[in-house]
Amino acid sequence: MSPKPQVHSSKANPSLLSSKANPSLLKMTKQVLPDWSPTGQPKRQGNAASRNSPDFSETGQPGSHGGGAARNLQSCPLVDIPLTVLAPVTANYGGHTTQATPSLWVYVPFALNANNPVTFSLLDNNYNPLYDSFQVIDHGPGILKFSLPDEVVLEPEQVYRWFFMVHCDDPLGIRTPLMVEGWVRRVADPLPESENDNLLLPEQRIERSNQYANRLVWYDALNLLGEGLLEQPDNPQLIPCLDELLGYPSVQLQELSSVPLRDCCVLQEHQDALN
Repeated sequence: MSPKPQVHSSKANPSLLSSKANPSLLKMTKQVLPDWSPTGQPKRQGNAASRNSPDFSETGQPGSHGGGAARNLQSCPLVDIPLTVLAPVTANYGGHTTQATPSLWVYVPFALNANNPVTFSLLDNNYNPLYDSFQVIDHGPGILKFSLPDEVVLEPEQVYRWFFMVHCDDPLGIRTPLMVEGWVRRVADPLPESENDNLLLPEQRIERSNQYANRLVWYDALNLLGEGLLEQPDNPQLIPCLDELLGYPSVQLQELSSVPLRDCCVLQEHQDALN
């Protein structure tokens, strides 16, 4: 039986798990998971504070604790900006999506490799485990786009909790990982069906992203701009629009506005954790 993990609090309300076994959340019970109390973090003003902007705090989950940014552990490199979930701070590090199999974005401040593997776990809102991944990723640093596999399908109007952990200098994942957490809820698409997003011109991406942002569909607004910049990293139209989105007062991620985006990978299932 795996030892009970310990939960700690730190800067920006992260949660850090300690386990002598591979730290799969699929083996944890509801009682040992972090509570989802409000962060109580003072609001910071972003670069869009002087104008009307979407208030993503309206989509926050009551009683949830996003833990969207994590402090450094002793075994992790010292960094200025910690491991961070790209989701609105005032919405407890979560947001809505229209996608059945969405992509998630995380700022990773150092390289991921065989010496720094990662764990990803997805649970439903009742803390029932749904998916677990422990794998080596050769990527970073930067804002990384992680894609869920096609077999992971979010049900409409359901809230899901997700956890992303980096095992610094720990190839086997046996020590305390650096961890961030967030939530995602699938909602009905408020916009008319569009062409394939991959075929949209930059100005079309911007317009559609703004429409999703105004309807508080965070992940779709972010994906349209982020995926456009993965294709055209220096696009002069997309760059300021992403900066504005990250700088909204209800998002408060303006410190990531100059960080490069990278298309990382599909999160692969860790079979041992499911047995």
